[in-house]
Amino acid sequence: ICNVIIDAGVSLDIKPGVRVVSDGNYRITVNGRLTAIGTYDSVISFQSLTIYFSDTSADYNPSLNTGSQFKNCSFKTFSKSSAKVRICCNVVAHSCIFREND
Repeated sequence: ICNVIIDAGVSLDIKPGVRVVSDGNYRITVNGRLTAIGTYDSVISFQSLTIYFSDTSADYNPSLNTGSQFKNCSFKTFSKSSAKVRICCNVVAHSCIFREND
């Protein structure tokens, strides 16, 4: 993976079972909308990657179920990694696991 920018007004939908893995200091910058909705049996995995939501990111709207959201996702970083999730807008994370390994 390399650095990815999701422009304002653009949506990126990640499907169940996808693994987004970085072996470097890469990031996804979300100026639009990022949706990662996995299932109980097919989790979406993010590993050693920074996800940055800017102040122009699409806010999650619970009444319309729209905007940036994560469901059934796993976020894994390693102690020597600078990976993180930085959020500057309303994002929902439901049934997700965040963990750090050595």
